Amino acid sequence: MSERLITRRALLRGALMGGAGIVIAACQPKVVEVTKIVEKEKVVQQTVVVEKKVEVEKKVEVTKVVEKVATPAPKKTVVVTVQSKTGDMKALQDCFDPFNASQGAIRVECSATTHDKMMAGWATKTGPDWIRTDPIEMEYPIRVKALTSFQAYVDRDKYSFDWVYPVCRPWIYFPVKDGEAYCVPWTGGSFCVFYNKDHFDEAGIPYPKAGWTWLDYGTIAQKLTKLDAKGAPIRLGSFSWPTMWWNSWLIPLMEAGGVPFDDPLWALADFKDPLFLGKNTKTLPGMSKDAMKQALNFQLDLMNKYKACPKPGYQLPEGAGFLTGNISMNMSSPAYASQIITSEKVKRWGVAIPPKAPTDKGRPATQAYLVGFALGSHCDHKDEAWEAMKFFMTPAVRKCNWSQVYQWGWPQDLEDWIMSQRGMDASMKDFLQFNATKDAVFIPPVKDFNRFFNEAIDPIAKLVFAGERKVDEAVDKMEKDGDAVLKG
Repeated sequence: MSERLITRRALLRGALMGGAGIVIAACQPKVVEVTKIVEKEKVVQQTVVVEKKVEVEKKVEVTKVVEKVATPAPKKTVVVTVQSKTGDMKALQDCFDPFNASQGAIRVECSATTHDKMMAGWATKTGPDWIRTDPIEMEYPIRVKALTSFQAYVDRDKYSFDWVYPVCRPWIYFPVKDGEAYCVPWTGGSFCVFYNKDHFDEAGIPYPKAGWTWLDYGTIAQKLTKLDAKGAPIRLGSFSWPTMWWNSWLIPLMEAGGVPFDDPLWALADFKDPLFLGKNTKTLPGMSKDAMKQALNFQLDLMNKYKACPKPGYQLPEGAGFLTGNISMNMSSPAYASQIITSEKVKRWGVAIPPKAPTDKGRPATQAYLVGFALGSHCDHKDEAWEAMKFFMTPAVRKCNWSQVYQWGWPQDLEDWIMSQRGMDASMKDFLQFNATKDAVFIPPVKDFNRFFNEAIDPIAKLVFAGERKVDEAVDKMEKDGDAVLKG
């Protein structure tokens, strides 16, 4: 204990030597030293009393000052809607999902619609932000200002459609020449003939070559057709051409050298007849009336003379379709190859450019079409809508569109990628090259598209295929009803 007191004393003494009365910070414990000196019998005794050290906790009240800063409310996600009356929109949504996941500001929602809803949306300027359309249909919605150009965004971002085949680029714009961009390419291409190589090999028939005619097509289709013991077809050489909607008469009409109505834009496809190149006032101008008769008779021959294609309403015992393996030749667009390469029934296949009419006016022409998305004039978030469509046009999404949605956006820059796909046939390269020719014919916009094609001409052609109307009187009726629409 004494050793402890000496130590404390020494410390205290040192402190005092440093100057008595020094004030220590208030937060330190207070130390009081009392010294008594008692003299007795010449003995000096020092008694050191050290006051018990008391720990004093200094309580400091801290007032936390929180500065209130106005925080903006979270920005609401902008929903961009995309609709089409055709195509697998659920699969297209899968192609857009990476865009939705990459940021939270914009969300794309794809859904299906119907033709009637699409027309109603155009008439009332309502509906989705981006709606399926194509050059043939665009005259009406642009006339009623239901669609708006996105040319300002193309100019601002210096966006280029150089990935699209040159033959197709004019149709992105309206009215085609020196116009503004209205149509973001989604699907299209020209129709060509896909064929089953195994069927050809089995029948000992050479594969189709460029320059073949309707006569060649009919003869080959007849040889490829198989019948059962009762004479009923179990395999057909040709798909049911007469049931191809209005393509059933339109494609052979152009292969015979004719056009359905007059328009200056036919010159873009090298239809040079001056009677074809007037205003939209005449159905089947020039020699087109005779060409239409040739077209209808060719299809009747496929059904009745060659017995190589099903009549309307007929179904093969196991279902009709090229992918089932019981149709030898099929006409379709480039995207069809993305389905064939995944088929379990069709292992070896090829593709050929279309046949032509066996006349001096014949050409291997076929309808080429561009279906895309146009921007609704009512869209109140056009900036976000454009950003979504720029993503849609990236190579990655166009690959997804081709392989998952089975749609073709005229992607010239993806030719090498397409040819590298497993199961692809080398003849597909010829198909791709054909898509860049003027025989891939685009149909100009026509006033009241729906009435002209779907009411004035197509129903009459169906009566011919059903055996309810003769060709000559049917074509006279087409001309009369079509003229009424164009003039009305």
